[in-house]
Amino acid sequence: MIIDSEEYRKQGFSQSQKNEKLMAIRGNIYDRHNKILTNNIIHYSIGVHPSKVKDKVKFANLIANSTDRNVKYYLDKLSSKSDFIYIDRNLRLPK
Repeated sequence: MIIDSEEYRKQGFSQSQKNEKLMAIRGNIYDRHNKILTNNIIHYSIGVHPSKVKDKVKFANLIANSTDRNVKYYLDKLSSKSDFIYIDRNLRLPK
């Protein structure tokens, strides 16, 4: 262990440590009468680099089917000359 200490140290760390992202979800807040005061509302935003989208029509159709917006809305956004754009914000998952 003294000769190869660095190798054993790496093995020990790889066997005992793990990086894992956890979604932090705050719980609901209730008053003293158990009436809900706040609850979690999760929103999503979709951003793209327009120049990197190969098939803009297909992409716009996919997003439009998921968000119930018009395909033209997304095609107009994807025609932007900007390096990065948000094509939609504050989207919520259906209940």
